[in-house]
Amino acid sequence: MPATYPTPPPPPQVFIAGDNGEAKASVAEVARVMGFHPVDWGSLQASRDIEDVPLKFMPSWKRPVAVVFGLFVFLWLLAFLSFQICFNLYLGGWEWGWKHLGMQNFNRVIAILALWTLSFCYIPGPLGTSDRGGPGSPAVASRRRASRRPRWPTMATLLVCRVNVISALKTFCRTYGTSAIRGAQLQSQYPKEVKIVEVGPRDGLQNEKALVPTDVKIEFINMLSRAGHKAVEVTSFVSPKWVPQMADHSEVLTGIKRFSGVSYPVLTPNLKGFQAAVAAGCEEVAIFGAASETFSKKNINCSIAESLQRFQAVMDAARESGIRVRGYVSCVCGCPYEGPVDPKAVAKDPPDSENEKQFTSALYFAEKHAGFIIHISPDVYGVGLPASKATSE
Repeated sequence: MPATYPTPPPPPQVFIAGDNGEAKASVAEVARVMGFHPVDWGSLQASRDIEDVPLKFMPSWKRPVAVVFGLFVFLWLLAFLSFQICFNLYLGGWEWGWKHLGMQNFNRVIAILALWTLSFCYIPGPLGTSDRGGPGSPAVASRRRASRRPRWPTMATLLVCRVNVISALKTFCRTYGTSAIRGAQLQSQYPKEVKIVEVGPRDGLQNEKALVPTDVKIEFINMLSRAGHKAVEVTSFVSPKWVPQMADHSEVLTGIKRFSGVSYPVLTPNLKGFQAAVAAGCEEVAIFGAASETFSKKNINCSIAESLQRFQAVMDAARESGIRVRGYVSCVCGCPYEGPVDPKAVAKDPPDSENEKQFTSALYFAEKHAGFIIHISPDVYGVGLPASKATSE
C-alpha cells in the first residue's frame, strides 16, 4: 500500500496594504522568508480593514466578559461571607473586618479571579490533546490536522505537561500549606483579644517639670478619644506633694468629653485616692504594684506588703461601689534599681517563705480577686527582651 502523509496546514497569512509597490514587495519577501504567506489588500486605505481583522476572531466577547464579571461577583460575595460575616459570628461581635471591604477583599478576589481565568484559558489545551478519547476522537483529529510534527512526541509532550502540573500542585501545597500551618500555630500562641490602654495623659505627663495647663490635658485626652483609643488613663489621684503635675485630677476628669465605647480609668494608689476619684465621677480605677521592693518604695513610697494592704482596701471599696479595677504589677522583667528580677517574683502560686511573699504576693493578689481585676505585667524600662522572657519561662 502506498504511504499516506497528512496534508500540512497552510502557513499563517500576513495582510499587507500600501501605496508603494516596491515597499509592499519588500515586506512580502520578508514575510515569505519568515514562513508566512503575504496577502495584498490593496491601497493604504485598506489598513483600516486590516485593523478590524482581529475583532473577527472574537465575535462573542460579551459572553466572556459576562462570565468573568459573574465570577467576580461570586468570589466577592464568598469573601464577604468568609471574612466579614462568618468571622464576626465566630468572634461574637460585629466590629472587625468591615474596613477591609475596599482593599483586602478586592485584592483577594482579583488575585483568585486571575488564577481562575488563566486556568480556563490553559487547562482546555492539555485536555484537548489528551488521548483518552481514542484515535478517532475530535480532539486528536484536530491536533493531527493542525500539527506538522509526527505523532510520536505526543505522549512525551503529555507526560511533560502532567509533570509540570503535578510539580505546580506540589509547590502550591508546600508553600500555602506550610504558611497555613505556621499561621495556625502562631494564632494559637496569641490571645484572641488584646486591650491597649493609653496612659500618656497620666504616665506621660507626670514627670514633666513644667506644669501642663488643665485645658491642654483635657484637649489631649479628647484627641486620643477621637483617634480611636478605647481606654485612656486620664490622671492619677495622688497627693500633689508627690506629683504636682496631677494636682488638677478632679478638674481633668470632670472636664473631659466622654466618648461612647471609651473607658477613662484613673490611677488610685490608696483608699483616699479611690474615694476622691469616685466623687469626681470615675467608673474605673487602676492600682499599681511592683515585683521589686526598691521600686515599690521609690514609686509609691511603701513596701510591697504595705501596698498590698492598701490595694485590699481599694478592692473592698470598689466591690461595694461596683467600680472596675485594673491591676498593674511592674518590674516583672527587671528593676532600674535592683537589676534583673528573679522569675519567682512573678510566680502565680503563693510562696512559702515570708521574704518571697513580699514580691510574689502581688500577682497572687491579682488572681485572688479574679473578676474584679485585670492583671497586667508591664516592662518598666525596656529589658523585657524575647531572650530574657524565654529564660524566665
